[in-house]
Amino acid sequence: MRSFYQVKDLLDRTQREEVIGFLYSATNYFVDGKTRFWPASTGSFMMCNISLVEAEPWLPGVIEKVNAQTGETWQPRVSNILEYRHNNYVPPHQDVSSTEQATTHTLIIPLNDRDQYGGGQMMIAGKEIDVAPGDGVIYSHDTEHSVEPIRGGIRYAWIIRLREDK
Repeated sequence: MRSFYQVKDLLDRTQREEVIGFLYSATNYFVDGKTRFWPASTGSFMMCNISLVEAEPWLPGVIEKVNAQTGETWQPRVSNILEYRHNNYVPPHQDVSSTEQATTHTLIIPLNDRDQYGGGQMMIAGKEIDVAPGDGVIYSHDTEHSVEPIRGGIRYAWIIRLREDK
């Protein structure tokens, strides 16, 4: 099994706009035992918890495409929408999974077009990775990754923590 995959055509423009719209229509209450909105503990950006049930309009199709393109069987465990504004970033780090989550990989799907923000390049294992909106990248939790500072506009991404079923 590889530690890094790029996957294509996971969400179309309408679906991406619906996911971003969820961020603005969600109410501030507890979801899956934690507050829906919170600042990231690594870097500088805001996170919005979107439960797997709430993500059902898009998640099954995404996972079906990911499984088909990677030849692996993935199970979603955690779902968050990320919002990066001016000077927000993620420093180089590796992901950690709680025993409760039991995840091994992260899927990141950029949601908005690159002309809507400046900066915000995704780096994986020290290399810039160009991922089109609606496409995704999957990496293992032990792979170092980061996001460069946003120079303007707002960058949105949907992250889904995955567990590989063997």
